[in-house]
Amino acid sequence: MEPGDFVQIYDAVYREQGGWSVLDLTVEPGEVVFSSHAAYPLPEPVVFTPQGFLAGQEGYESAIVSIDSSFYITHLLPGGAFRARAHPSYLDTPFSGLWIESAWIQAMDCFADPVGLMIFEDGEYKLAPFGDGLHLGECESPGTPLSFS
Repeated sequence: MEPGDFVQIYDAVYREQGGWSVLDLTVEPGEVVFSSHAAYPLPEPVVFTPQGFLAGQEGYESAIVSIDSSFYITHLLPGGAFRARAHPSYLDTPFSGLWIESAWIQAMDCFADPVGLMIFEDGEYKLAPFGDGLHLGECESPGTPLSFS
């Protein structure tokens, strides 16, 4: 399967485990049907402001989202997670390192308009940027308008 594939599952049990939504398939091999690859494009992300992202996140868990803002990384956390400050709101936003190679992320790196999944991880909602959904650039300096080169 590939991103964008449409999958039909006829018999499964839904449960939550460790903050993840899980489907336990109870079907025999061959009973899961999916269309030809990329027949259904991924939906457009739900776009949030930094303030909107931090308020009322539960309804968007597992949705593709984007945050319409520039950020600079303020804290590197275990497991590749990090916090980044939105400009000009100065709100610290939690991010998951789920699909990102953490070795190339450093404090004070800048990025804009990240795209990924809203997930619940380590007791809070975070944006888990897709591997191609986080484009780092260089900041002029924290606290001033951000430019990317």
